Amino acid sequence: MNSKSEYFIRNDGDDFSLPNRFKKLVDFMDSSDHVAVLGSGFYHFNYSENIYRKILPATNPLLCKLLLSYMSPVNVGAAIWRVNVLKEQNGFAHTQNKVEGYTTLSKIGRNWEIRNI
Repeated sequence: MNSKSEYFIRNDGDDFSLPNRFKKLVDFMDSSDHVAVLGSGFYHFNYSENIYRKILPATNPLLCKLLLSYMSPVNVGAAIWRVNVLKEQNGFAHTQNKVEGYTTLSKIGRNWEIRNI
C-alpha cells in the first residue's frame, strides 16, 4: 500500500454519500487515535424492487468487538480506515483474486478498536 494519506475511504460507483459524510468520519478519527476503522449508518437500496432501508449499525465499541467474531460490525465499503494500520496488515487481504475487507478487519480488530458513529 503506497498511500501517503492518513486515512483511506472508499466510495463505489453505486454508492451515494451525504455531503458531510467524509468530514464527520475524519473529524471523529482525528479525535480518536485508538480507533482504526470507523463505519456509519447507511441506506441499502434494492433497485429491482424500488425499496430502501436504513441500516444503523452497532455504535458500542464492545458490541462491535463481539460482532467481529461472526460478521463485520461495519459496512467495509463505507468505512474510513487508518492507513498506518492497513500498512501493518500489508494492505487488504487477497484471496482467489478478491480483496477481502472482512479478513483484514478481523486482523485489525485484535489490537485496535473498530467503531461506528
